[in-house]
Amino acid sequence: FRTLLPNVQKLIAHCKQEGLPLLSEIVEPQQDVLALIGPEGGFSDEEILLAKQYGFDEVSLSENRLRTETAAITAVMMMKTGGQCK
Repeated sequence: FRTLLPNVQKLIAHCKQEGLPLLSEIVEPQQDVLALIGPEGGFSDEEILLAKQYGFDEVSLSENRLRTETAAITAVMMMKTGGQCK
């Protein structure tokens, strides 16, 4: 992904770790974003590590665990508002 998408902000949203920044806090306005949203049950530790090795930054979408379809809608809303949603 580094070479295919060099000018894209790459994010992986998960809830395996407390204290991650909210997507809305770090999304860069006017930049393309690739956000990975996990399956029901979340990403495995190995998947998160692999994403980080490929330049993805870890983010959270909420203090609560979200269903996959809700997480995707939440992520798009946070990206579309340019980081103005808390």
